[in-house]
Amino acid sequence: MPADLLLIVEGCRDEAVLRTIIGKRARDLGIREVSLEFRHRSGAVYTEGIEVAVIERRNFRKVILLWDHADSRYANRKPQRAQGIVQRELNRKMLRNCSKAIAVDPELEVWLCQDWSAVAKVLEVDEDRIRQWLRQWGKGVEKLPKEALEYMCKQAGKRPNAELWGEIASHANLKLWERKCPSFHWLCRQLRRWFPQGVRGDA
Repeated sequence: MPADLLLIVEGCRDEAVLRTIIGKRARDLGIREVSLEFRHRSGAVYTEGIEVAVIERRNFRKVILLWDHADSRYANRKPQRAQGIVQRELNRKMLRNCSKAIAVDPELEVWLCQDWSAVAKVLEVDEDRIRQWLRQWGKGVEKLPKEALEYMCKQAGKRPNAELWGEIASHANLKLWERKCPSFHWLCRQLRRWFPQGVRGDA
C-alpha cells in the first residue's frame, strides 16, 4: 500500500516538525489523517530528492520536496523562483500532478520562531526570559532562526535535537505560523488541496 505522502527533507529535525504537524495535528491543519514516509537528503533535497521521488514513485501518492533556501544553490534567487525551477524538473520527470517543491526561507526553524510561547513552554521558562535571551544574543532571528533556537536551548540547558523541535511544533500556534511564514502557508494550502477533511484516502 503506497503512503499518502512522501516528504523529502534535510534531516531529522525537519522530519520531527513535519511528522508532528501533519501526522499528529492534521485536524489543526484542516486536513484528513495522512500516512507519511520520509527521506533525508541534507543539502541535496532539490537535486537528489528528485531522483528519489522518481525511483520511489510507486511507493507514494503525493510527494513534497522541502529544503532550507539559505543553504541552497538557489539562495541568490527568490524562494518562489527556486521552487519554480525544481517544480519544472519534477514535472519533466512525470511528477506534475503529484508533487510540490517548497523552499523555506531561510530555514525551517523560522517556523518555530513565530510562536515564542511554544518555545518558552518546551524550554520550561517564561516568555520574558526568552525575550531577555534574544536581547543578549543580539542577532536577527529572521535571518538566523536555527542559531537563535540553539542559543536559547543552550541557555535553558536543553539539547537542541529533533525530539525538542517536534515538541515545540506540538505546542505551536499553527495559524500564526501560516500567517507569518509564506513557506508554511504554501505547505498548508497544498496539503488541503490533496487531503481535504471528510474525504477518504482511497476516494
